[in-house]
Amino acid sequence: MAVRSITDPSLHDAEFGFGRPETYTQTEIARLASRVLGKRQRIVHVPFWVIDAAVALIRPFNRNAAGFLEFFRQTAARDMVGEHSLKDFYSSLAH
Repeated sequence: MAVRSITDPSLHDAEFGFGRPETYTQTEIARLASRVLGKRQRIVHVPFWVIDAAVALIRPFNRNAAGFLEFFRQTAARDMVGEHSLKDFYSSLAH
């Protein structure tokens, strides 16, 4: 479904359930992973205009890299809601 949402314009603003009905911001996801995995991490917030500028600069030379950055930018702009516990998933990685 994730791949179809990239290639099918009718799904560009659709929401998909990944994880439990909990909603996390990108920062909350990073903090949860850090806490559960017991790893300290520095969270850096990159302004969207910087990513947009990088996409415009890279696109003529590498469409794949530009596409990846666009995907990153789109997912970073949304909160994540899911049906499964993200905390449980990270805990399984730690063990």
